[in-house]
Amino acid sequence: MRGVKGLVGAAAAMAMALGGMLSAQAGAPMVKTQAPGYYRVMVGDFEVTTLLDGTMMIPIEGLLNDISPAQLEHSLARDFLKDPVELSVNAFLINTGPKLVLVDTGEGGGMEGTGHLLENLKAAGYEPSQVDEIYITHMHGDHISGLTIKGERAFPSALVRASRQDADYWLSPEKLAAAPADAKESFQPHARSHLLPDREPRPAHALCRRSAACGLGAVRQPCDHAQVRHRHCGRAYATAADIP
Repeated sequence: MRGVKGLVGAAAAMAMALGGMLSAQAGAPMVKTQAPGYYRVMVGDFEVTTLLDGTMMIPIEGLLNDISPAQLEHSLARDFLKDPVELSVNAFLINTGPKLVLVDTGEGGGMEGTGHLLENLKAAGYEPSQVDEIYITHMHGDHISGLTIKGERAFPSALVRASRQDADYWLSPEKLAAAPADAKESFQPHARSHLLPDREPRPAHALCRRSAACGLGAVRQPCDHAQVRHRHCGRAYATAADIP
């Protein structure tokens, strides 16, 4: 009997100890953050890392033509969505070996839920100062706003490449003056403030025609968006912007 009573007592003591441990663990503060926002894939010997700048809620109805509100609601419901839709803002880091090239820079915190590009770049094992070149697919705010942080270059060593057609439009004082009032923000502060600051022009933000470099090239897409393509060791990869 004593042996049985001793065993029961030991079991009860262990249960109390475990209960105390579980209680202590349950009282731990919630972390409330997700895993780092990056995904890596190899294209030949090139390393391509998708970097999440964040997500933002976008009213889809205002972006689409020739569709009724009922049709839109039905189409979204098939994918368990409703308007507004949460959209991801991504950039792509391409390590060619000799060069580290970033395609687009995200919204940079200009909209709620964005502004995480640099922290995810660092989580992926890189530093902003290591980026050699930045390819801008087009000069909308969610692609160029991450070029600067509080007026300072986010990527101090990088040369920015963008198409001449985009530069001639978005950086034109004449186009800015002729734009409707509700469209002027797309010129200033977006394109002009990130690429042509009021003070001395930044050498790292010099614009030139995009050319093939380290196996990378660019082609024009509809709506004057650029597509960055790269081919290496028999494998090909294309980075498209804002194409559904």
